[in-house]
Parts: sequence; C-alpha cells; structure tokens
Amino acid sequence: LLGTSSTETLASVANDFPEVESSTRIILQSGFWQIGVSNRVQIRLETQRGGSLVFREENGAYADPNLFTFFSIPLLDGEPETVLRGANHVALSQSTAEKYFGEVSPVGQLLTLNDSVTLSVSGVFEDLPSNTHLKFDFVISNGGIVNKWDAGYPWATNYIKLVHPNFNDFENRVNDPSRGYLSEIKRMFPNTQCRFFV
Repeated sequence: LLGTSSTETLASVANDFPEVESSTRIILQSGFWQIGVSNRVQIRLETQRGGSLVFREENGAYADPNLFTFFSIPLLDGEPETVLRGANHVALSQSTAEKYFGEVSPVGQLLTLNDSVTLSVSGVFEDLPSNTHLKFDFVISNGGIVNKWDAGYPWATNYIKLVHPNFNDFENRVNDPSRGYLSEIKRMFPNTQCRFFV
C-alpha cells in the first residue's frame, strides 16, 4: 500500500522503480466529490412494470480497470480482465445484486447514478470480508473519467505490487526528497510533514 496521493505520483513511481510489477487506484465514495459526483449516491433502476426503484448507497467506489486482476476478489459473474474495462461499467457485490435484481442475472442491466450517469452492470463479486479495509458494495470503472485521473487529480488510494519486495529500502527511496513525489502536497501545506507508508 503506497498510501493516498495524486494519481500522477503513482504513475511516476511505477515508471521510476523497476521492482514495481503493477499498480491500481481506487476512490471510495467519500472522495467522489473530487470527480464531480455527489457523495450522496442514489442508484435508480427501471422496473418491468414501467416504474423505478431508488436505492441510496454509502459504499461505492471508482477504480482502475485492473482492480480484479490486481486483487484476488472472487467474481461470481464476469471476467477479471474485462469486468471494468468499459467506461461506466459497474460490478456489484453479491448482496447488492440480489437487493437490486433478486434472482435475475444483473449482467447487462442498466442503472442510473444520481439521475445523470447510465451504468451497465458487467459483473458480480463476492461480498467483501469484514476484515478488509476495502469497503465497497459496487465499483465503477474509471474509464469514463480517466482523463481526470491521469491529469494528477483527484487524490486516490494507490496500490503497488513489488516483484522482489524490500519494503524498508523501497520506502526510504520513494520518500527521498530529491524525487519530489510529495512536493505538490508540501507546496499546498508547507507546515505539514508527510511521507509514503509502504
């Protein structure tokens, strides 16, 4: 775990250190405001009878398309390599899928996020265990907003895998002031001490 930083920093670290095997990024619902989405999430789905159902959700996330290949989160429906590949694709937890659709397969169904963004359900994952720090009931591909992520904004939780991990050495090198990874934060908050935790 590299900690929370700009997405630009993660890309730089991945390029600068050959021992970085892969990386991924997640923004939990509390950070949705950074990408122009309200933290108060409302999911709407149309019923076969012409009405609609509305659910208020508190545990959503946006993530890079490789989330399910980076982490070993079991998928009940969908393929790890493709489930988040498309813009506005969303994977639901098993409990959330059952809450929305009952026994009907959710894959291919459409949901509306905050009455403005149409999401296509592309997979279902097992409910996350209680002992993980990852807390989301649905996860949306960042494909539709990746230009914002790649511009170094917003702030996301960044994860990296090291081929031959030497955590102390890596942490010391990534925190070397000459690399300038945290210069953006230090300019914004000059009296703040900060470093990456590995």
